[in-house]
Amino acid sequence: MMPLLHRALLAWFVSLVFLILLVLQLDHRTNWSWFLVLIPLWFWDCVIIIRQILKFISLCRQQHPWSRPYHLFKKLFTHTSPVLLKIVFQSLLCNRLDNPSYPMPMYYLFIPFWLLLINVIINLSRTLVPGTSL
Repeated sequence: MMPLLHRALLAWFVSLVFLILLVLQLDHRTNWSWFLVLIPLWFWDCVIIIRQILKFISLCRQQHPWSRPYHLFKKLFTHTSPVLLKIVFQSLLCNRLDNPSYPMPMYYLFIPFWLLLINVIINLSRTLVPGTSL
């Protein structure tokens, strides 16, 4: 696994590359697709998903996989679903920005983002207030 310093440096580098590409696109210096502009964010999401899968595999090896399979799959789902919702939102947004005449209304486009925010609020409330049963 990557040490904390390497993860932080990689996150800063990915953020820097994304911000540079975003500024170039918004300043109309390039005429790239929005899918290309968001490649650094998708790379980071893939790194997170791979880390979660590797953690899941190591958990399965440490414990007997059939002792509590529901608990393991629930843990994998709760850790990867926000990233998958973010990827869906980004791809819908890129499609909309590349094709302004795309027939999907904007409020449908933000449904994955709203689900992601609800997920984050529930997880934060469970972490900050341990007695809640949301």
